[in-house]
Amino acid sequence: MMTAVFTALIAIGADAATSPAGTKEAGSVEQYIKEATVQVGFVIAKSTASYQEALALAKAASSTLHLPLKLRDLVPHKKTGLTYPKPDCEKEVGEYPCYFARGRFDSGAYVSIEHSNAYPEFKPNLFIVILASGGKNQAMLRTTLKKSQSRFPDAYLKTAAVYMGCMH
Repeated sequence: MMTAVFTALIAIGADAATSPAGTKEAGSVEQYIKEATVQVGFVIAKSTASYQEALALAKAASSTLHLPLKLRDLVPHKKTGLTYPKPDCEKEVGEYPCYFARGRFDSGAYVSIEHSNAYPEFKPNLFIVILASGGKNQAMLRTTLKKSQSRFPDAYLKTAAVYMGCMH
C-alpha cells in the first residue's frame, strides 16, 4: 500500500506542482516524501506466506516473551495483504480495503503481524511477525532482540523506510 501511496502522491503531485504557465516546481512532491520518510528498526521473529502460521507464532511469542499482542483488528486481504475492518477504512480514508503498517508513531515492544508489501526493503507477499519497532538505533530494539533469540533463534533486526506523512 505504501508504494501505492507514494505512486498516488507522485501522480497527484506532478499535476499539482505544475504552475498555470505549465512549468513544474522541481521536486516538490518527491522532496516532501523524502522528508516525511524515516528509517525504523524492526525486531522480526519470522516471515511467512501463511497468515495462520504467522498468527500462531504471534500468539506463542506474546505468551512466551510476555509482550502484548496487538493485532489491531487486521485481517488478510488479497489486494493489500492485510486490512482494517470496512467501517474503519471508510471512516478514516474513504475506501476499503486499507492498511497502515506498523512503524508510524507506534514504537514499542509488542507483537503484531504486518504485511511485507508495506515495506520496500522486505521480500514481498509475506506476513511478518514483529516483536518490536522504533528508532533504528533505539536500545529497546536490541534488548527485545536479545530476549527473543533464546526462544526464537532466527529473530533478527531489520531497518526499513517508513513514510510518516499524510495518508489521506
